[in-house]
Amino acid sequence: GISFATVGEAILIPILDDFKVVNTKLGQMIIGIGTFDDVIEIIILIVGVLFLGIKSSAMNTGGVLFSIVGLIFGLLLATLFIKFRKEGEKFKFSKVETLFLFSLAVLFLFIGLGEYSGSSALGALLAGISLKTFLPKTRVKNIEDEVRSVCYGFFAPIFFLSVGLALDIKYLIGSFSLVVLVFFVSAISKLFASYIFTSKKIGRRDSILMGIGLSARFSTSIVIIKILLENNLIKEGLYSVIVASSIIFTLIIPIVFSALIARWKNKKWKLKD
Repeated sequence: GISFATVGEAILIPILDDFKVVNTKLGQMIIGIGTFDDVIEIIILIVGVLFLGIKSSAMNTGGVLFSIVGLIFGLLLATLFIKFRKEGEKFKFSKVETLFLFSLAVLFLFIGLGEYSGSSALGALLAGISLKTFLPKTRVKNIEDEVRSVCYGFFAPIFFLSVGLALDIKYLIGSFSLVVLVFFVSAISKLFASYIFTSKKIGRRDSILMGIGLSARFSTSIVIIKILLENNLIKEGLYSVIVASSIIFTLIIPIVFSALIARWKNKKWKLKD
């Protein structure tokens, strides 16, 4: 259920921007709800991963203690970065390459601590908070662009390759109707909820568009379901069905969303003051 609740606003924002709907009431609601939804899911993901890490380490002598120590050390390190953010001004005139290497070092340090304590996701989150707070705002954008390029160009393909290799193709072929059923049930539930709760406020068409838009997802849901599989909380069959249905969502939702916006766009969509 959690994996199907995540929203892919990264897919929607370019579409909203192309049709000049980002700053409208509809666009702001989609982005706001999607962002809030992802924050909640990331918190649940971090708590779940931390729990699983401590639970698995409990099998070894002193495992829980080491996990707690690693977590506390990571939190203290993040606190130090935030406390000494003024010291980060010394990087104001540094080269982009220097800042990039520094950010990678901090990222791997926190991820290592997170992995040690059984929560690499928490480590990555703390790294992002620390860097964003410690480094000068004028240079953060350059760092974000460089790190994003490495993550999307190197780490993301490796991760999604591992996701694909874990699929049970034979099960999918034999249970394709189940994939379609999961897809339609998830899509209809989002549309129904959006229509019921927002149709009176933003209109029927906009509520339908919002329901379709909030159905877009991929990255966060795949991370959650992959963690569940790796910890043997779900079987390969269920994993394959959810991943396959998410792929269908990723392919279909942007096309349908763009087509409906182009067809239904009207003068009622005024820019937000």
